[in-house]
Amino acid sequence: MSEALHHNPEPDELSAGQCHAGQFVPGAVQVEYRCTGNVRRRIWSLTGAGEIVSPGISASRIFLKQFINRGGRQDRRGFDQELASHEPAEKLLSACVRLPKLLLVDAERLILGYEFVECLTFDELLRQDENLFRREFDAVLPHLVAMLDALAGGISNAKQRKGLHPAAASIRATVFPGLELRNMGVLKDAVGDPDSRLCTFDLGRPYEGCVADATSALLLSIGLLNWGRPLTRFLTGPDLELLDQAWQILGPFADVENVVARFEQEEVARARRVKAANNFESVAKKIGIRILGRRYLRALSKYAGNLARRSP
Repeated sequence: MSEALHHNPEPDELSAGQCHAGQFVPGAVQVEYRCTGNVRRRIWSLTGAGEIVSPGISASRIFLKQFINRGGRQDRRGFDQELASHEPAEKLLSACVRLPKLLLVDAERLILGYEFVECLTFDELLRQDENLFRREFDAVLPHLVAMLDALAGGISNAKQRKGLHPAAASIRATVFPGLELRNMGVLKDAVGDPDSRLCTFDLGRPYEGCVADATSALLLSIGLLNWGRPLTRFLTGPDLELLDQAWQILGPFADVENVVARFEQEEVARARRVKAANNFESVAKKIGIRILGRRYLRALSKYAGNLARRSP
């Protein structure tokens, strides 16, 4: 999903050394910051380590994220959406999950700076130590319940948007489109501690929907944990035991029709929406999804259909 940079970046791109001006969010004051290195190009952004160099600022080490995609295009919309998610996420979710604090905004260069939090994502944990992943997965399910409960009872300045099936579930909720297991992790110094707090990021601009929308997205993200590398894991398809385990806990917040629609929508979207840096990579990925991914995605849709058949 990311690769180290080995070329000379464009002047506006994140690079180590040079100081720039930005707004320090907690004090609403102008500060100077710089990237210190470890710049990586992701599909939708550039990320790197950084520091605030202005005197009198307690938060020095920061995580920088610049909204320039792998093709070199600026993503103003993505920048605005992530910036808009910060306040409602703090209001609704901070009691039940660790949210890295937004410390710096550089609107001109489309850079956001967060407190530096070292966490191991569930994607990484699954591929490094599956036994430990399963223990952490058991521990995270109650946190997911707490988050869904908070979203259903919270009030925020969420953007109005219809859910997939707004009539299918009566419980209204604030929904963050990026609230999914692949955007969550466990603090590195707390891995293996059942009482450790969960960390989440990249939540996206919230909208007002139903709690079933948020639940379906969580279930889908669990179903997609085996998607991608390594190929051996990808070929095994979705882990249906994990989905069953999650359904037992998250089921009260779910609506079966919503789950079916969300899983089927993903099958169509994955074939159309390919994340790639160039046309060659796009064509290669489309072929891969057509040959290998179709089986995976159909297994997810079949699972959702079985839920519908066995539900009263």
